[in-house]
Amino acid sequence: MRQRWTRRGFLKAAAAGTLATTGAAPSIGTLSLTERRSSSSPFPANVRATLRAAMDEIIPAETGMPAASEAQVMRYLEDLSARDPSVKRDLRRAASALERRAGPGRFVSLSAARRVQVLAALEKHERTVFTSLRDYVYEGYYTNPEVWKLIGFEFYGPERPGPGVAAFDEKALERVRSTPPLYRKVP
Repeated sequence: MRQRWTRRGFLKAAAAGTLATTGAAPSIGTLSLTERRSSSSPFPANVRATLRAAMDEIIPAETGMPAASEAQVMRYLEDLSARDPSVKRDLRRAASALERRAGPGRFVSLSAARRVQVLAALEKHERTVFTSLRDYVYEGYYTNPEVWKLIGFEFYGPERPGPGVAAFDEKALERVRSTPPLYRKVP
């Protein structure tokens, strides 16, 4: 059964995943892409190429933001797959499904628009396979400290408490309190 993510759970997993991937607990917010642990790939070249092409359609380069492959998501997925056979199985299943829909060895050579169509068909007809691929790509992307910098996220771990919550301003309720009821009273 797939985990349903909450913001808190995702951030905890992000911190744990980054720690596990990099092996560097104290400096989690300062790790660069080049400092990630290197390993040999658990995937053959054709599967890597398919996954890389798919992840770049799921998270393409956008104004000031790198594409998934530029953010080293493939390296993250390889590291994760090397430690967890179920992740490896899920990613192989996704690559196989994409190739089956595009034709063997063809997904990589399709145009970006056609790749998106193949991914949309995968989402529609093999939802669990697509959801698994999408979630792993998001996880790899949004647990990357370099991406955190670009989106303005600042990690506060146990060694560095966060900024805290501002005191509640009672004036914020004035408009709500002055609004007439939006419901009808029933006797």
